[in-house]
Amino acid sequence: MFLKTGKTNAATAAKRWKKQYFSHVKGFMDADREAIYNQLVALGPTPNPDDVDSIIGNGSWTNPGECDECKNPNSVLVEVGELPDYESRTVLICTDCLEAALKLAKDAQCDSPAAPPKP
Repeated sequence: MFLKTGKTNAATAAKRWKKQYFSHVKGFMDADREAIYNQLVALGPTPNPDDVDSIIGNGSWTNPGECDECKNPNSVLVEVGELPDYESRTVLICTDCLEAALKLAKDAQCDSPAAPPKP
């Protein structure tokens, strides 16, 4: 489980940029992308998301995204499941939907008969 916010995404932007654009055979694909990487690294371990957006030129690397349940854009999401990859079972869920899911589960526990004691 991982927390996804503008700040957490900004903190991993340099690492993700390198993973996206670095080739172990050729090095970076071009000088512009390498320069962006060096600027991201220079921001340190806890960069301001606005600074990352300014360097990259857009907010896609810091924006947490939208909730997979309610589809609303959110500034705080929780990533649940497998690490995101092709065909991974990963969900981004907002706090409102997490609370609704917890209520659903708790209500179901109240409605179900008590489990028999273990011998």
